[in-house]
Amino acid sequence: QEGTAVTSKADCDDLVVLNRLQESLFPKDDGSVVRMAATTRSRARSTNSAEAVQLDVVQRIRTDRILRAQNEEKWMVNLKTYLSGDLKSLDAGEARACGKTRTTMT
Repeated sequence: QEGTAVTSKADCDDLVVLNRLQESLFPKDDGSVVRMAATTRSRARSTNSAEAVQLDVVQRIRTDRILRAQNEEKWMVNLKTYLSGDLKSLDAGEARACGKTRTTMT
């Protein structure tokens, strides 16, 4: 009798006595119900995520500083090469940049 609508008063009273009143209701269409997994987060993890974000920012700043320092070192090496006259080891862009720098220095 499960899954059918009970309309008579006597059948409904029988279900109340048998503690099976839920059988008097129409069943829901299970196909339309979206099932989702519940996710929770602990307090400790939420505070750690802020620290992780700060670590990412610090690492990004360090990487930028290292790249800037390496570019400056490369620029200095290229300028020394240009001033010594060894233009074969420089490509056209590097030689042009060193030439512009040399004219601004004098």
